[in-house]
Amino acid sequence: MVKRGEKMGILGSIIGKVITDVAAPAVTEKVKQTLYSKNKDNFLHKDEFFEKLPGFGVLVVNQRLDSERYEFDVYDENRVVKYTVKDKLMSLKHCLYIFDYNGNKLGMIKEKLVAIRSPISLESTSVDFIIEINGRKLGKVKSRWAFGGNQYDVDFTGWKIVGNITGLNYKILSRYGEIADISSKLFRFGNTYSVTYPDIRNELLVLMLVLAIDAASATRRAKEYNQSL
Repeated sequence: MVKRGEKMGILGSIIGKVITDVAAPAVTEKVKQTLYSKNKDNFLHKDEFFEKLPGFGVLVVNQRLDSERYEFDVYDENRVVKYTVKDKLMSLKHCLYIFDYNGNKLGMIKEKLVAIRSPISLESTSVDFIIEINGRKLGKVKSRWAFGGNQYDVDFTGWKIVGNITGLNYKILSRYGEIADISSKLFRFGNTYSVTYPDIRNELLVLMLVLAIDAASATRRAKEYNQSL
C-alpha cells in the first residue's frame, strides 16, 4: 500500500516532469537566443574578423543559433547583413538557399544523397554538392582524399579548395592564383568564418563554396557520431 506522503512524492515528481517538459523548449530557445546575441556582439566588435587587403572583399559568415534550422547570416565589410542562408526543411541531406538582403533567392547548394568514388578511394566520408545560381545548375563540388587535409574540386571552374591539417582554414585556388582565403574562428558559439577575396565578381560563388565546406564538415561529424554509438 502506498502511503499519502509517498503518493504526494510520486505526484510531485510527475508534476515536476510535466512542468520541465513544457518549459524546456522555451528555456532552450531563450538560451539559444542569448548565445546567438552574445556571439553576434562578440564578432561584430572584432576588427580582425573584417581585416582585408586594399581592394579585397570580405565576408563574415556566422551560423545562427536562435533557429532550429541550419541557418547563417553573412556580413559585409560594413558589418551589416548582406546575405542570409536557410536550409530546406525535411531534407535528408543539406540543401541550402542563399538570399540577398531583400529576400531574393540567389542560389542553392544541394548535397547529393550518394557520392560515388572509385573502390581505391581513401575517403572515409565522400560528399558531393550541386551548385546553382539564379536557377541555373553550374556543376559540382566534390570532396577528395588528400594527405594532410580535406580537399575539394570545383568541376565547373577548375578551382580546388585546399584545407590545412586542422581543417580550420582553407584556400580556394585556381591555376593562376588564390581566389579566396577562408579562416574559421575558434572559441565562438556556432561556426564563424572570415573570408577574403581579391575579385568581387567571385563573391557569391566563394560564399557558396564556404557553405559547402561547412556542410561537408557537419556531414562528417554526424557520421562519426553515429559510428560512436
